[in-house]
Amino acid sequence: MHRLSFYAISTSLLALMLLLTACGESDPTAPPDGWETNGDRWWTADADTAEAFRDLSDLRAMGVFSEEEAADLAIEGDQVGGEQFIRGVKQGLNDFYQSNPQVIDELFEQYAREEIGEEPRTGDVEELVQEAVQEARNLLDSYYQRPQVQEQEPISYPRELYDEGVTGTVELQVRVNSAGEPVAIKVVESVHPQLDAIAMRSAALMRASSPQVRYSEDDEWEDIEGWIHFSVPFQV
Repeated sequence: MHRLSFYAISTSLLALMLLLTACGESDPTAPPDGWETNGDRWWTADADTAEAFRDLSDLRAMGVFSEEEAADLAIEGDQVGGEQFIRGVKQGLNDFYQSNPQVIDELFEQYAREEIGEEPRTGDVEELVQEAVQEARNLLDSYYQRPQVQEQEPISYPRELYDEGVTGTVELQVRVNSAGEPVAIKVVESVHPQLDAIAMRSAALMRASSPQVRYSEDDEWEDIEGWIHFSVPFQV
């Protein structure tokens, strides 16, 4: 298996080796034993599919922002109110939230909000938001460890699709359990049904670390469930 050593949240699996396969070889699109499928969704018997396949595209879909809050995200000019500034910081943490929205928001409210401060800001507001986003990331890293892809099998690139110039990047949302095992996979952005299935099979067979949380620096780290988002590129 091919070893990876980077966070898989919203990153590209560029390190994967794309292996060209000819017709007649073992089917690289077949789900592993024990997996059920329905189009662009695969899952195991242990998966809570309602939770696993939820929409994590943005903070409104995740339930972090209300409709009204999501409609008031634009920060313009050189002044911004405290709550709008906080929402801007959360928006900048969208990829972090995608790993486990409820847990991340609890930690943000417990630690990051007070550290960042709720006072209005003046000046280069966009730069101030980016600085606060980085501060929040550093702080949240002390209490939450996002799952990492540790090992991933090489991706097979069907010869006929390669020759036809079929290219693109498959975006996947993968639910992992508290042992870091994939239990559900959803295609977020499709390229081609065959390439989608190849990417999903690779994700189903991956090995990952479990998401971990602690609610104070004195607590032991606790393994929990969460999501990994990553991209699988198919390029000629």
